[in-house]
Amino acid sequence: MYKDTKWAKEILAQQDENGLWGNFHTLSKPSKAPITTEQALRRLYVLGFDINDEAIARTVTYMLSLIHISEPTRLGMISYAVFCLK
Repeated sequence: MYKDTKWAKEILAQQDENGLWGNFHTLSKPSKAPITTEQALRRLYVLGFDINDEAIARTVTYMLSLIHISEPTRLGMISYAVFCLK
């Protein structure tokens, strides 16, 4: 769809090695990152990216590594993110 556009390239260039873009979502404490992971995932989805693309897969892999039974707050954030990807 629009995976080769300048907008997609700009978003992908801001992704950290662990798969995130700054804070997870807009309700997190402010950071210097120009975009949150939540915003990046939404924008990439609109541009035609899905779970089969490396950038999205890297993000999901990292988020899934954060899931611990003893940390229900993180589980809620992960559940929301996975829901948004569907």
